[in-house]
Amino acid sequence: MSVQRTPAEVMKFAKENDAQILDLRFADLPGLWQHVSYPIGELSEEKFEEGFGFDGSSIRGWQAISESDMLIMPDSNSVFMDPFTDAPTLVITCNVVDPITKQHYERDPRWIAQKAEKYLQYTGIGDTAFFGAEAEFFIFDNIRFDSAPNYGFYFIDSEEGRWNSGREQHNLGYRPRYKEGYFPVPPTDHHMNIRTEMVQIMEECGLHIECHHHEVATGGQCEIDQRFDTLVNSADNMMLYKYIVRNVAFSHGRTVTFMPKPLWNDNGSGMHTHQSIWKDDEPLFAGDQYAGMSEAALYYIGGLLKHSAALAAFCAPTTNSYKRLVPGFEAAGQPGLLAAQPLGGVPHPDVLGEPEGEARGAALPGSVGEPVPGVLGHADGGTRRHPEQDRPGRAAGQGHLRPVARRAARGAGAALFTRRLPRGAGGRSRLPDAQRRVHRGAHPQLHLLQDGG
Repeated sequence: MSVQRTPAEVMKFAKENDAQILDLRFADLPGLWQHVSYPIGELSEEKFEEGFGFDGSSIRGWQAISESDMLIMPDSNSVFMDPFTDAPTLVITCNVVDPITKQHYERDPRWIAQKAEKYLQYTGIGDTAFFGAEAEFFIFDNIRFDSAPNYGFYFIDSEEGRWNSGREQHNLGYRPRYKEGYFPVPPTDHHMNIRTEMVQIMEECGLHIECHHHEVATGGQCEIDQRFDTLVNSADNMMLYKYIVRNVAFSHGRTVTFMPKPLWNDNGSGMHTHQSIWKDDEPLFAGDQYAGMSEAALYYIGGLLKHSAALAAFCAPTTNSYKRLVPGFEAAGQPGLLAAQPLGGVPHPDVLGEPEGEARGAALPGSVGEPVPGVLGHADGGTRRHPEQDRPGRAAGQGHLRPVARRAARGAGAALFTRRLPRGAGGRSRLPDAQRRVHRGAHPQLHLLQDGG
């Protein structure tokens, strides 16, 4: 996904792969991939500068109907051939742009992530932020759900589910017991071949996969781990990852969910996210302080904990995320308290609790030997791996905005793209300054970052 190509090289790539259809994709605010397709003849080198028009009012949380015209601009560095379409299809990830000013759209999560990368370089703290996601998901054989004025239900089934052990017909056993799916060999692991097919297609599409395995829960819980990449590339890769996982399962007559807690009384799915900041090819989180970390890493972790309540909007946005809550650690003499945990003698919010059955975080002084929820030191011996994990993430959340929210600062520079303005009487204002159109709620100096300034 991160191969550098010019528009001319993309045209050559399309010809070499006999592409017949062009598929343009972008992410919306909730984190879902949207797409529109064209005959390949509609793509030219000029289109990388001109873009393609679409209706922004039909995307959740974006434009009003009176201001619906938007552009998607193909990114020549994010190109692959779709492995699932009948006709050879060239897929290009896009940025969203205002058709009048040609400035990036402030509600495009991919652009927000790109701005965050620019801001990190602007601060001088580091030049690169790496993120490596380990997404968990379930593969089910059947799902039914409905809601009406007089009833509501959901029903999930999996051939691998332990609840099928008493079935009379077509029952060969070999099912992981509850909370014991980590990680037996086949045939108890029913999905070895499906995961392998997923990994092979991911690698064909340019993803770097490190491993895959069954996870703790019964009923088909799995995990496939990607190698870390830069912020935007890692988020783009996760969009492709989820697309491949769902389509491979669909081709086998199965369905996938990244829902955090689909099964009661068994483990749910999280998404550990390795992360670090580097400068001049040197890791800034490695040091000689607690747990082999630097002062910068400790402050980074402190920021995650301080802003955990706000981060939950991006890291755990669904109400189902909070079905994973379990009783917290003792705090201030109150056992099982979820609202506050001791951290060096100072209470801190623990809105996410501790995930069931998973490795706990690193113990800090003053915490009576208990690990800090949500944060985990890394100790697998890999010299290029990241020394810190953020645990409360969910693959069901926003991929591009999640890491941005983690690194958000309150300084004057950060205010360039975090401060909000009151809405004017006419809604969105159009300023005469260089024919610049400022979208509703945008900071008037947004253009300082639009071109990387």
